[in-house]
Amino acid sequence: IAASFLSQILPAFSDLLRGPRVSRLVPVQQSLRSGEIRDVEVYSSPLAEGDRTYIYSVIHDITERLANERQMRLTEVVFETADPMLVFDQHRSVIRVNNSFCQVTGFHRDEIVGRTVPMLQYGYEDQRFVTMIWEHVDLHGRWEGEVWTYRKDGKIFPKWSTFRAVWSQDRKILNYVESFYDLSRQRDLEARMQALSRTDALTGLLNRSALMEQLEMAHMQANLSQTKGALVVVDIDEFQAINDALGHTSGDVMLTLVTKRLEEMAKGLGVVARLGSDEFAILIPTLLEKGRSPDEVLQQFLENAHRLLVQDYILVDHAYSFTISMGATIFGGEKRKEPLETIIQEAGIALHDAKKKGRNGIVVFEPAMAQSRGDVFHFTEDLRKALNLNEFLLYLQPQVDEHERIYGVESLLRWHYHGETMISPDRFIPVAEETGLIVPIGTWVFQQSCEILRLLHRFDDRLTISINVSPKQFYEDEFVDVVLKTVEQFSIDPHFITIEVTEGLLMEHYDTTVAKLRRLSASGFTISIDDFGTGFSSLSYLKDLPVDELKIDKSFVNNMMHDHDAAMIVETIIGMAKNLGLTVIAEGVETVEQKNRLLSMGCDRFQGYLFSQPKPREDLFQDS
Repeated sequence: IAASFLSQILPAFSDLLRGPRVSRLVPVQQSLRSGEIRDVEVYSSPLAEGDRTYIYSVIHDITERLANERQMRLTEVVFETADPMLVFDQHRSVIRVNNSFCQVTGFHRDEIVGRTVPMLQYGYEDQRFVTMIWEHVDLHGRWEGEVWTYRKDGKIFPKWSTFRAVWSQDRKILNYVESFYDLSRQRDLEARMQALSRTDALTGLLNRSALMEQLEMAHMQANLSQTKGALVVVDIDEFQAINDALGHTSGDVMLTLVTKRLEEMAKGLGVVARLGSDEFAILIPTLLEKGRSPDEVLQQFLENAHRLLVQDYILVDHAYSFTISMGATIFGGEKRKEPLETIIQEAGIALHDAKKKGRNGIVVFEPAMAQSRGDVFHFTEDLRKALNLNEFLLYLQPQVDEHERIYGVESLLRWHYHGETMISPDRFIPVAEETGLIVPIGTWVFQQSCEILRLLHRFDDRLTISINVSPKQFYEDEFVDVVLKTVEQFSIDPHFITIEVTEGLLMEHYDTTVAKLRRLSASGFTISIDDFGTGFSSLSYLKDLPVDELKIDKSFVNNMMHDHDAAMIVETIIGMAKNLGLTVIAEGVETVEQKNRLLSMGCDRFQGYLFSQPKPREDLFQDS
């Protein structure tokens, strides 16, 4: 017997001999010859024989028992501190729930324990779906997915559930365990992000993408009911001069005043949207008025609207006025079922014609206008020729860190139409996407961006460049090969290039998209999700994507100073990104207050007018 063992039990033996002669149970540790230490329990009892007293002992090895007890205590701690959990017996009756389950659902243990699976209501899921879950668990041992269920108060909520089977050694099911994560806050956040992504940050009006949805529904309804609707585009003439004279803050106030008048005149007739900095749209789904033709109804509306819009605006006790150009087109009825982009183009052509005639006027689109310009697709032909005529330009907008030091730039495409007019990307990018011209244009942008990066590295070889990639371009089979060939051609290290893609792109052709992104990431490119929060992708997928950076959309940045929901969304995005090890950059930062608020939330990279407007590359190099 080892001396260490005797030293642990001899004091107990002495107590037995001196005190009451009762049995004693002593837990001790025994070191085996192999060096292994075992937990043992020594049961000792005195035995009198004549004038002598003996002690006999029985030794039990309790190592496994103590290990099981420790495991049970650990399991108990984990069970009560983990996500909501239910334990079922082999007959699928609940035998146990933890505190988290009671806190999330509002049920008390006694109200759940003993209930069988059919008695547990699953919100929107029918019994066939629930049966399928259990059959899958019985066969594969596990099922994971989103289900809807009830709280005690009767409210339905979404949860991400994981069901597991607990098997015996002979592969018989002993228990089932369900753990889940309440998705309510995440779904609420996604809904708020979706709502904010559909509206313009400054005016609260619908944005372009939301307008397109409304236009699609109105167009469909007009064709089905053989009625006519109208799309009106409104432009403030020379608004840049107003901004320069009054400053951006006063210019923004002026835009909100214009918004109020637009909403006033469209009330009960249609919806208003903001298409660009000084361009608005009014969608009138139905041009109906007894005794008058749709053309007459539209003309009367345009005249009344124009008369109201050009009246003085009062700003800080001063009256200001400006001229307004309006272009409109009628859709639906007996007219051909034109594509939505054609409706947008027709309204744009009418607006362009109004400006050509000296501004401050109204023009309704007529087929002759299209014919005088080649046809309605002449705009597309001009776009097709623009690449060969060198009408495209790349502007650069700096990206800065928390100390406002430039660490990179984003390349932004501009179209200098016929060397005279700058056409907004909001107008020509959708057309380029629709026609497929975005592919050669996108290739040109990538090549030019590589050339610019090479020039930038003459000033600072640490600078990066961010390049936007359209979905149509990305889905091309040869896209990754073209990108890799381009960086090789320009001798550029891919680590200095950030490829910006949209959330919508990530949700389409998921497997192919992820495979391409992984190939780009493995080659050294940084992958960024542009305008994050506007595409309504599920936040659940983010952790599985090969993404390095999130760009917070400027609509959230603009709204967060006065909208609690927007502020919460921004803070959540930043926190989530940090937890996933992603970089965060906020775009559209225009004020020091916005920057400071973002810094307090943990965002330390910025882009926006506070630091610099987009500039031609020559100007940026000159500033450098």
